[in-house]
Amino acid sequence: PDPCNAVTGCTDAAACNYDANANCNDSSCEFESCANGGLETLVFFDENNNGTFDGNDEPIAGATVLITGAGEDGVLGTADDTNAVASTDVNGRIGVSDLPPGDYSITVYLPAGYVFIDGTNSASYSTSVTAGLVTEFGTNGEQIPVVAPAVSCEDFVAVGEVVCGDNSDYQLVITHIGGTPGSNGYTVTNNATGESVVNNFSNNSILGPFDAGTGYDYTVSVSDNPECTADIASQNIDCSTTEVELLSFDGKVLEASNLLYWTTASEQDADYFILEKSSNGTRFDEVATINAAGNSNVQQHYEYNDSAITPGVVYYRLVEVDINGEARVVSQVVSLVRDSQPFGIIGAAPIPSSSFVAVNYQSPVEGIVNMKVYDVAGKLIFNADLEALEGQNQIKIDVSQYAAGTYFVNMVQGDEQQTIRIMRD
Repeated sequence: PDPCNAVTGCTDAAACNYDANANCNDSSCEFESCANGGLETLVFFDENNNGTFDGNDEPIAGATVLITGAGEDGVLGTADDTNAVASTDVNGRIGVSDLPPGDYSITVYLPAGYVFIDGTNSASYSTSVTAGLVTEFGTNGEQIPVVAPAVSCEDFVAVGEVVCGDNSDYQLVITHIGGTPGSNGYTVTNNATGESVVNNFSNNSILGPFDAGTGYDYTVSVSDNPECTADIASQNIDCSTTEVELLSFDGKVLEASNLLYWTTASEQDADYFILEKSSNGTRFDEVATINAAGNSNVQQHYEYNDSAITPGVVYYRLVEVDINGEARVVSQVVSLVRDSQPFGIIGAAPIPSSSFVAVNYQSPVEGIVNMKVYDVAGKLIFNADLEALEGQNQIKIDVSQYAAGTYFVNMVQGDEQQTIRIMRD
């Protein structure tokens, strides 16, 4: 070419940095930077359910993405498959580069509190990586996987308790909790009249007064999740006088027990109290018997520590038995909530280590936990099913035979999974 019009650059069309305007090769051609490709996507809460990230849609951080690629044989599902693990950032984005061209299977695991449109915690996608390009993947082949908030009725409970007045009337106290109520709370419907009341400020709805000898029939539902519903009904309420005038009955959650305590204003021919407990607010079983004062015109104080505790909601009520052996429920129902610890990795130590790394994790139930260890290239190093006990557990990983570097421990129990990084020095 004419030296006066020379344009230097890479003139090899097969090179990654090929310059179509160059007419003089300057030996800068390179063929590696575009030999591989990449994958990316955005994970978000689709508030308006239109399949597009817009408006008030919220990016979801902490979603774990497992990327499985066909190995040298070019076929997915064989022994030489490769694996890479990554997580979405605070902007809900995931980007993985330097992936060899070929077919890939991608599984996205959502953090707690979210599910996909089909109600599951994970979703799988298939795509291909092209050399020199970044491929977007997602729902229906689009770039964005659409997710929705998790809705569960497992923790929804509604129970009713009658509080008698002066023997001629009563009030109905309905306690409703769980079901992810949101800002619209709970809807209480009188099935006899069809009238509904929305309670978005309290876990208790107080209805009445009603005449003694009459009944009630109500349906309670979560306003925003109407599939969470419960019926509360009774045909005839008896408000006969008891031998005990109860001032209060309450309880609180302690570290190792549930404390129940009550006070009577007066007692006449009272023999003893029966403390009862229920897991569903309907069927009650005896916990303990506590001797009563018998006859008293001054306040009497009682308490009992229930050490047979379990996570979740539990209900208590008080029964009084007189000297003639007649028993009556004299209290409202008290509900106590003891939080269960969700599945999760608590931590790992020591880091780094040349021998063993102890991984501590929490399991809400007794069962199987799957543990996998990957290296930074996504290669599966270790895979085992662990027998987890309810509560805190520990597994020691022998890293003495591992090469120095960073590794990822992925633990899965049911729909829940977490990943932690460890190091071999």
